[in-house]
Amino acid sequence: MSPAPRTPAAKPTASATFPRRLLMLGGLVVVLAGAGWIWLRFIEPWQLYRQAARDLDQRPRETADLLAAAVQQAGGEFPQAHLLWSRALLRLGQPQEALGCFSVIPEPSALDAQDLLTLADEARQSGEPLLATLALEAIPAHSEHAVDATHRRMELLLETGRAQEAQTLGRTLPESTPLTQFLLAQASEQLSDPPAAAEHYQTALQHADAFTPEQIVYARQHLLRLAIAMGHRALAQECLAELQKRNAVSERDRLPEAELRRMEGDLDTAWKLVNEVLAATPADVSALQLRGTLALDRGALAEAEQDLRRVLKAQPHNKSAHYQLAQVLQRTGRTAEAQPHFEENRRLTELSVRLLDLLRQSPGDSQHEQTRLTELVHLYEQLGQPQRAAEARQQVQQNKQGAVP
Repeated sequence: MSPAPRTPAAKPTASATFPRRLLMLGGLVVVLAGAGWIWLRFIEPWQLYRQAARDLDQRPRETADLLAAAVQQAGGEFPQAHLLWSRALLRLGQPQEALGCFSVIPEPSALDAQDLLTLADEARQSGEPLLATLALEAIPAHSEHAVDATHRRMELLLETGRAQEAQTLGRTLPESTPLTQFLLAQASEQLSDPPAAAEHYQTALQHADAFTPEQIVYARQHLLRLAIAMGHRALAQECLAELQKRNAVSERDRLPEAELRRMEGDLDTAWKLVNEVLAATPADVSALQLRGTLALDRGALAEAEQDLRRVLKAQPHNKSAHYQLAQVLQRTGRTAEAQPHFEENRRLTELSVRLLDLLRQSPGDSQHEQTRLTELVHLYEQLGQPQRAAEARQQVQQNKQGAVP
């Protein structure tokens, strides 16, 4: 029995295929629209960003324009572009715009830590510590660059005279690196704590291979002065010998050398050295005071009085010069004339002790900090330190702004 013949399938009519074709066309349009949206919203902004990154060094203006376009096409949310835009604005001399550009980034901690370090370094070089600080503070504690960021923050604080904050920050590091010790030494110097500063410098110098030759010389020079101030003759001799070995005894070091010779009892050599310094720089107040001190040691009271009066004319708030001049006046029978200088020495000493106490206090709540900073302004003014007073006054304003809800 032969199989039944197949019935040919009915061909679809035009009315049946139209909806399917329309659906396919609609799907294609959606896909193309989506691809176009992805291109405009993501791919093209990144292309603009990469072009801007290539142009930054040579054409910062064009870079800023490219990044503005990239941010606009990305719908205003493009953190990497905002960071690079901030760098371009710094190069264009627009620091406020650079700060504003960085400030709109919702989560700067999500950015690449190395990029944040670069921005911080460039902001610091441009004299914009606030932007540098914000960039450094954005680097999270778990980042491999966190210690570097902390060191840079300490350096910024030291540059603006905020030694107590730098010291507090340095003590938060999980382990004390040589650079941490170096920075803590500078903080201790600013806080007028010679023993702590000397200890930190000595600890840092145990790892000399961690420093540049310039940093080693800096540490030795400062340690020399600290040793002399503390009367540690052996340490001062060691530092001077190291500087001489490095052929790094500068004109600034001639005066500490003269002070060391005085400590050793070699008054003639000290006198010769200090006069050489004054021959080169006649207005050097520290040299004048040392020569006055040596003249007092040698019993040349008229010469001592002349130099010490010149010191006080240049530095009326120099408490040690007031005391030395009072000694000269007393030894020459002018007791009544000496008394005001003894009293001024006591007044300035009390102010200095109070200043040191305030500097060593850790910042407390906003109200306490406002009180502390306000008193610091007053003390700096009373001690004849207008630059420090201005810096403290600026901190008062920053603290006041930070306290506003």
